[in-house]
Amino acid sequence: MQLDVQVYTHILRDRIEWDLSSSLPPTQFAKHYCTEIGLTGEAIPLVAHAIHEELLKHKRDCLELELFTTSHPDEQAKWEKSHGGPPRVTNKSGAKGLKGIWRDWWEREEYGPVLVELSMEEMEKREMERTRESRRLMRGVTGKRRR
Repeated sequence: MQLDVQVYTHILRDRIEWDLSSSLPPTQFAKHYCTEIGLTGEAIPLVAHAIHEELLKHKRDCLELELFTTSHPDEQAKWEKSHGGPPRVTNKSGAKGLKGIWRDWWEREEYGPVLVELSMEEMEKREMERTRESRRLMRGVTGKRRR
């Protein structure tokens, strides 16, 4: 999952691999993660929320693609029942399981936190983009354009 969180005047970017069936709460992970990279306690809920949102998105994608039929058949059946009709049986198997934690040396730049400090201009630009995006989403929800 891609992590992209603004913590005050910093942007935290990282690429994290997470087992979707893990029982580890994002809050507990965020607490240890933020401690390791030297972020203050205010960053913990922001990071935990971002991880939680990414996990929900990935789980939904897996359910829609019917990738949990083998590994989590009960969850897949509940999802299909909630979206109408009886559960279907498929032979899709999803991603391969993680066999080890070691990476090749050339991948080290892809996996690791990056903390970038924002200038005031960059912060204002991000806020304007966020406002613009929320307005666009609101127009999509209401289906009307304000004049």
